[in-house]
Formats: sequence, C-alpha cells, structure tokens
Amino acid sequence: NGAPQPYMYANTFNSMTNVTGTIPNKLFGILTGEPAEYMFHQTFNNDRKMTGAIPDDLFSDIYGTPAPHMFDATFYDCRLLSEIPGNLFANITGAPADSMFNKVFYQNYGITKIPNGLFANITGAPATNMFAYTFYKNTGITEIPNDLFAGINGPAAEKMFYYTFSNCSALNTIPGNLFGNVSSAESAMFNSTFSDCVSLVNIPV
Repeated sequence: NGAPQPYMYANTFNSMTNVTGTIPNKLFGILTGEPAEYMFHQTFNNDRKMTGAIPDDLFSDIYGTPAPHMFDATFYDCRLLSEIPGNLFANITGAPADSMFNKVFYQNYGITKIPNGLFANITGAPATNMFAYTFYKNTGITEIPNDLFAGINGPAAEKMFYYTFSNCSALNTIPGNLFGNVSSAESAMFNSTFSDCVSLVNIPV
C-alpha cells in the first residue's frame, strides 16, 4: 500500500467517453493514509457512459484531515451515475479545505437523492469555494437533507456556496436550517446558490 500524493489520480479516467459499466469496488485500495491536494481532481471527469452507484468503499482507505481541491470535479459530468453512498467520505474528518468539494457532482443528471450525513465528518470553520458548484445541474434531486452542512460552523468564507444547487430544476424544498451554523457573511458566499431552481415553491424564513 502507498500513501496518497498530490495529483495522484488527477485526470486518470478523464473523458473516457466510451467506457461503460460501473466503477469497480476498492478501485483505489492501494492507497492508505492522509488526503493530499488535488488527489482526485477530475478523476472521472466527462465519463458519460459510466453507470450505477458510486461504490461506498471507493475512498474507504483515505482517512484524515481534508486537503485543498481533493475532490475537485471528481465526478464532473458523469451523467449516468445513479447513487451517492452516504458513507462515501466517511473517513475524511476535520476542518474544511479550500475547494475540497468544488464541482464534485457537477451535472450528474442520474442522481436523485443526496444521502443524509454525506459531509457529516467535515466540521469547523468554512473554507473558500468549499461547496462551489457541488450539485450543479443535478436535475433529478428533489430535496436536500437537513443535516447536509450541519458540521460547518463559524465565520463565512468567500464563495463557499457559489452555485452549489444552481440548475437543480426538480428541487422543491430547502431545509429551514441548512446554513444555520454559519455566523457571518462574505463576498459572493451565496452567489447563484439556487439560481434556476424552477421547482422551488417556498423559501424558508
């Protein structure tokens, strides 16, 4: 087994537009240890024919404090993936890092549900761009779990929810306390967070 390194799996399967089937279990089982920056940057970017659920053990041997950009655009434009397991990031624990979930599930049309507790172990003060474009254009999602950002607390960071749910056209409900633990405002922190969510019927007070 080897320790994670920066950019280790960046662009590994990028634009494999004719690859069909599911992502194999334990694909990165050779890795054990602390996250590294950009390690899964665009790993499956634009793999449009890959289907099924993301394996719940895909990152199971990566544990420790988040690193900047570690899941930046990992599943970007994987249009046929159908499920995000709730424990996908379960071993990543600690304070947020810059852009760590930027565009991670961008334009995943087949995803219909955000699981409870998906980011449960990410706790502490916000980081810049941490959830920018995370679920952009996930047109099958209808609701957001109450606890999605429950561990994020403290002063806001720039662009932290930039376009997070933009173009989620089936989204009809926003939990009342979704951002309840963020204690201040910052430049562009909610810029276009829910833009073009045309099915929303009310905004919680």
